[in-house]
Amino acid sequence: MDRLQQLEQKIADLKRKKEKLQLKSAEELWRKLSTLLGEEFSPEMVVGLVAHTWENSKAEERKTWRAYGETFFRETSGKRSKKTATTDQQTGATKNADKTQHAA
Repeated sequence: MDRLQQLEQKIADLKRKKEKLQLKSAEELWRKLSTLLGEEFSPEMVVGLVAHTWENSKAEERKTWRAYGETFFRETSGKRSKKTATTDQQTGATKNADKTQHAA
């Protein structure tokens, strides 16, 4: 019976840890979006932007974005890698290209 209680405790601990990681990830996402959008930030606006962009994107863009998702999780879990740094540079390049397009 003792072994069963230990396993139940481990399961409960893992569930709490999972919830904590999910919250940390959500908070990091909130901060990044808030920084990116500035005073215009609102959760509704972000959902609208993401939905519209996703629906109107090409398969290759979605593939690239999925790769960003993998690096975002690594960042929020505190494990940065060379791939993350490369993706950050690519994201910066993409942001700069977007600004150039909007300025034109």
